[in-house]
Amino acid sequence: MDPNNFFWSFGPQFKGQTVKDIDGRMIQWNAKPNNVLDAFQVGRFVNTNVSVEGGNENGTFRASYSNLYNTNITNNKSYLKRDNFAIRATQKVTSFINLDASINYSMSSSRNPIAQGGNSSPVFALAYFNPRNYDTKYWKQRENWLDPRGGIIENDPYGLASIWFAQEYNNTVQNEKTLIANWTLLLTSLHG
Repeated sequence: MDPNNFFWSFGPQFKGQTVKDIDGRMIQWNAKPNNVLDAFQVGRFVNTNVSVEGGNENGTFRASYSNLYNTNITNNKSYLKRDNFAIRATQKVTSFINLDASINYSMSSSRNPIAQGGNSSPVFALAYFNPRNYDTKYWKQRENWLDPRGGIIENDPYGLASIWFAQEYNNTVQNEKTLIANWTLLLTSLHG
C-alpha cells in the first residue's frame, strides 16, 4: 500500500488479493462497504406524556408529565433522560381582569453526547477520513487501538484510534434542573 494515497482509497483494485496494509498486517484487499455503518448502532427515542386538562367559561387548567429517554448512535453508553412537569391555569377574575399562570419544572441528565463536528466527531471522522478498506470491526476492538502503557497506540496508521478511545473512556455527565414560572395579569379597558 502506498501510505500517501490510501486515505483517498487509491491502490490496487479490490479483488480479495492478499496485501500488506499500512499498519503492517497482511489482509485481504476488499472494500468494506459497511465500514461507516459498522461503527454505529441504532439509537432510540422514547417519549411518554400524560396530561389532564379541563376548563369552563371562566378558566382552564392543564397538568402534564413527560418522560424522554434517548440513546445515542455511538456505542459509548450515552443517553439523554428528561422528566418534565408542567401546570398551567387561566382564570377570568372579572369582566376586565384575566390571570394566566404556569410553572414548568424539568430534570435532565445526559451522558457522553456525541460530538457534533470536527475531527472528534465519529460521524465526521469516519465519513471523511475513512478509506473503503478500513476494517471498522477490527479497529474498534480495544486491543487494536489501546497502547498497553495507556492511551492510544503511538503508530495509529489511520488516525482514528482517538475515536474509539473517546467512546471507551470519555465519561461526561451533565445534570440540570430547571424551573420556569410565568404569570400574566391582563387588564381590559371598560371603554372598548
